[in-house]
Amino acid sequence: MSSMPVLPVDSMLRVATIEGLNARIIRAAFKGKKGESVCTLRASKPFPKFVADNSEEALFAACANYVWRMLCFSFVASAPHSCFPVTADFDIGSFFYKKHGVTWNDDCNREAYRAEKDGCIKEMDSLIKQFETTVPVTLQAGTMRWGRALGMIR
Repeated sequence: MSSMPVLPVDSMLRVATIEGLNARIIRAAFKGKKGESVCTLRASKPFPKFVADNSEEALFAACANYVWRMLCFSFVASAPHSCFPVTADFDIGSFFYKKHGVTWNDDCNREAYRAEKDGCIKEMDSLIKQFETTVPVTLQAGTMRWGRALGMIR
């Protein structure tokens, strides 16, 4: 298994002009302290024991887990992280399920749940794209792998 990528996170955040809570969400995906010249992408979710309890910290953890999964998909060359991230939104989904009181048998709150969940995912995807654009696409192992698989890159 190849190692997790090492990236100049703080420099990338500055170039992408990502600050505050969004920078904290991205930074959670990496091992290393703020100010270190390079940090290693975590090998597993930053918050593996995620609890959807309607708190701001729970939403932060859900978003950080989602961002980590998507960054792994884009940057990691190793097999465990090379699959399409179909489960990336489970934590975000759990958070909004709990927030809106949606159960499997009751759909009265599903529309509000979907709208808020989809909005959050769209926001995180935009943040991820903003961060990823600081690295040339040819250095993004996952992006290159899937681009070749889909016939978009030769």
